Amino acid sequence: MSTAPSCLGLSSQDRERRLRIKKRKSVTVWPRLRLATRMTILIRERIIGNIGMSPINQETINDNAKLIMHRLIARALSHDRSLVDRSKTSLARNSVQFPDRTFIADWERLLALPIQELRARLTSRDQEMKRLRLSSPFMTSDGVDFTDFALRRRIRQAAKRIAAGATRRSSG
Repeated sequence: MSTAPSCLGLSSQDRERRLRIKKRKSVTVWPRLRLATRMTILIRERIIGNIGMSPINQETINDNAKLIMHRLIARALSHDRSLVDRSKTSLARNSVQFPDRTFIADWERLLALPIQELRARLTSRDQEMKRLRLSSPFMTSDGVDFTDFALRRRIRQAAKRIAAGATRRSSG
């Protein structure tokens, strides 16, 4: 047994009045939302990309985070030159695990550079360094501690801001 639509017993005037009330409710919902709720909706739409901006690429955020970490490492290298020796030790451990990988030879070549050149290469934005930062011996060496959750969160948030700024500049 099927049920009849609820508006079937209504006159045409009542149906129009009901439709006007529905439209009025849907129009007035947005202004009644709290400001914080409206801002949250706008931020989510911007991140997801519903406002015409392209969504933030997670790979870009990760690359920016690794660049920030290596800038911190480059800063630490100016104060503690033994960090290079510890990363060489870490690279030697990696070479046992990955003997035929090209990044091992590339990092050995980089770690043989003078400190100033190494610092410049670590903070370089070229494609080769993007690739090498994925397998950095500095991340697994003693002396550079990125295990602090609050620090990692701040780095990630900074990387998101950088990526969002790049997305705004490229789309606008």
